[in-house]
Formats: sequence, C-alpha cells, structure tokens
Amino acid sequence: MFHFKRQTLWIMIYVTIPLIIILNSLGPSPENEDSVSKQATSSWSLDDALLDCSGPLCTQSLQNSETVWISAIMQRLPITKIAIPDAIELALSQQGGFVVATLSFQPVPNAISEFRQFVSAWLPVDANVRWLISGPEPAQIEKQIGFDKLQFSGQSIDNVVTQKDAHILFESPVLGDPQQLSFLLWIEVLKQRLADSGVEITWDHRQTKSLVVINTPLPADIFAAVEKTELDPILSAYEESVSQRRRSGMQLHRYGLTSIIYDVPYDLFLNQSQRLVQVTLDSVNQMREITFEQSK
Repeated sequence: MFHFKRQTLWIMIYVTIPLIIILNSLGPSPENEDSVSKQATSSWSLDDALLDCSGPLCTQSLQNSETVWISAIMQRLPITKIAIPDAIELALSQQGGFVVATLSFQPVPNAISEFRQFVSAWLPVDANVRWLISGPEPAQIEKQIGFDKLQFSGQSIDNVVTQKDAHILFESPVLGDPQQLSFLLWIEVLKQRLADSGVEITWDHRQTKSLVVINTPLPADIFAAVEKTELDPILSAYEESVSQRRRSGMQLHRYGLTSIIYDVPYDLFLNQSQRLVQVTLDSVNQMREITFEQSK
C-alpha cells in the first residue's frame, strides 16, 4: 500500500491485499496493563463495529478512536495534482472494479476543514461517490463535513486495469460463495508446495472477480490430491485467526469497504468460524481439480 503525505499527489495504484479471512490478532499480553490500555483505544470487537448503511452514506462507529477513516468509492480515477494537507494521509487503490481513495486524519476541526477543501478540489466533477466513514461519532463527523453540500472540481480518467504478466490465472469464486473459502485454502496449500521453488503467487483484487496470478507454468504433479495432513495445519491456523474478535480500526474499515464494493453482508466477517466448518478435504480437492483444468 502506498500512503501519501505532505507532498504533491502523483497517482499510484496498489493491489489490495486479500481481506477475506487472514485476520491479525491484536491480543495483548495479560500481564501488561499498558498494553491492555492501549488496545482499548486502538482495536475494537468485530461484534461492536457494525456497518450501518441505512443513511445517505455508510458508517462504522469506533468508540474513542483517535483517527477517522473516510473512503470515497468511485468509478473513475482522479488525476488532479494537488498538495495533500499535512494533517491528512491518503491511500489510493483499485478494488472490485472501483477506485477507492481512503483519507485518514484526527477528527479535529482543522483537519475536517482541510479534508473538505481537499476532496472538493481533487475528486472529479460530477463524481458519483459512495462514502464510508469509520471512526468516533461518525454521524457527527458526517454533519461537520456536510457531504451533501460538497462540490467537486477535479479531473479524472477511466478506471483501466492494466493486465499483469502471468503464465497462469486462476479465477476465484466470488466473495461469499460457499466454495470461496475452499478455494482460498487450496491456494494456501499450493503456496506451501511451491515455497522453495521461487514461483510467485499473488492475488489481484482490482477487477470485479479476484484472480490468483502465477508467474510461471506449473508441473502437473504439483496438483496432486491434497492430503488431510497438508490441510489440517492450515485450517487450524485459520480457525485460530478467526477466533480472535478484536481488529484495528483500519482492518474494520477495510471490511466495511469490502462489504460495500462486493455487495455482501457485513455478517460475512462476523461468521467466519461457521463458514470454515463447512470446508472439507473433498471441497478443497474440488477446487484443486478446477484450477488444474484452468492451468492447461
């Protein structure tokens, strides 16, 4: 991810890291009281930071957060060169066929005023923007910014995804599909099998459908049937990961973005354990067979 601060903006695109299931644990050491105190204001329970899209824009309430994250989801790529205010950090990405600009800052009057001025000058004229606000008192921040009164004057170009050089492309089942987690776990098995080979396996989430990109042909024997002894450690690590309920503000904001962009229920991120229970050795091997056919 590229972040921009205190400089003239030059458009740079990064590929979003998979957000589907690999979730970081933020649990502190129980004997470290300072760590516990810090965690209370830097991470939140998945069960508390729910996504609310009942109003004109979507919000996530992160109580006592010292940062607000605001994302503009749009169809076109802004290209206006403009100085970014010192108080604001900007990350720009392509995800799910959209352009996503995420601005983060402390929710103080000066930064809010600078945010309003910056997006008014930078975002494209007549931009059809969908907004997500994650932070403390998002309804109050929405009122202070006055999104319904913002007028944009920036320039833009078509959102074109440049194809990556690849020998093999695997198309992932869509987010929320029952087969999607089985596919993800098969890719993890494949990565382990190729760990010492120098083969690069990367995800590309820039288009409507997510792709797994492989930089070289693969031998047929790499697609041998997955054994239980291969799958169990990976599945156990995923189960341990999703059992951790606390997430950083940025992680929660990304989950909200993913829910909006792919039009899937936010509950998808709350119920990963139940979804993992449905993954079997047979379902993973089914995905292996499908990718083997795609590799030919």
